[in-house]
Amino acid sequence: MYFLEKNSIKMNCEVCLEEYNELDRKPIIINNCGHTYCQTCINGLEPNPYCPKCRKLITSTCINFIVMSNNIYFIYVYLFIFFH
Repeated sequence: MYFLEKNSIKMNCEVCLEEYNELDRKPIIINNCGHTYCQTCINGLEPNPYCPKCRKLITSTCINFIVMSNNIYFIYVYLFIFFH
């Protein structure tokens, strides 16, 4: 078992490769497919609202608080609750 300190894992947007932050690069999840990109990249998709990865139409989005928290314990609890 590995123990990681909070904030020891940095997550980046797959489109621009920038690290998520709480200002202009908030992690935004596309609700109908589950992929996450930064707010800046999502806003840049406006004329063509399709997920860059799976090409599903983007119908709604929200902040991905799991990525925002950047806390391994919280991610583990989320996965355990929703997938078991």
